[in-house]
Amino acid sequence: MNWKKVLSAIAAASALTVSAGAIDLYVDSEQLHPEVPPTAIGGHTLVPLRSIFDALGAELTWDNDTQTAAGRRGESAVEIQIGSPTAYVNGQPTALETPAQIVNGSTMVPVRFVAEGLDCIVKWDPETDGIYISTTGADPAIPGAAPVSPSAPAPASPSVPTGGGGNNFNTYNNESQQETSASYVLNTSTHKFHYPSCRSVPKIAPKNYSTSNSPRDGLIAQGYSACGICKP
Repeated sequence: MNWKKVLSAIAAASALTVSAGAIDLYVDSEQLHPEVPPTAIGGHTLVPLRSIFDALGAELTWDNDTQTAAGRRGESAVEIQIGSPTAYVNGQPTALETPAQIVNGSTMVPVRFVAEGLDCIVKWDPETDGIYISTTGADPAIPGAAPVSPSAPAPASPSVPTGGGGNNFNTYNNESQQETSASYVLNTSTHKFHYPSCRSVPKIAPKNYSTSNSPRDGLIAQGYSACGICKP
């Protein structure tokens, strides 16, 4: 027996356990305490399948033959298979850098993919290694974070842009907002980033419209999350 390999494997498993225990997971300000704690693998955090689906209020179905989980929350649906590098959001394929897998006997799934695919907002606090998820559409509350000061209401505009009011995300329609050479379009109200070609971009109110050439990870570090439609 190669004891050097055995000891290396034990050390790696111990390091994984310590890393997993250091990650706190909150949904709507309630901390989750699954039997298998959140685990960092390949730079991504994986969490127990049923724990996260239940916490998000999603319906879960499991196909044991294909080892595939399907979840639905409102109008959003995700599908993920153990070991597969491809998952699906509303039927559209999405590449996963870290696929779902079995850890300590539990089916673990990438938390950001599941939560954002089910139309939730995800933020990570680097100071505490905490992951905070909101199912309400508002930014998650992070303990100790400085509160956001309310801004003064904008003066009423005497004219209404074509397609609806300037603050109405659902009715505004300005296709010229897609005509940008920037890598991403930002919605500073919802803190989502999109590809310029995304069908949501024309609906962003002008005062909430911005563009960025920052890398994807940089935008996430700034508190933005990827659009669930175009999946940038």
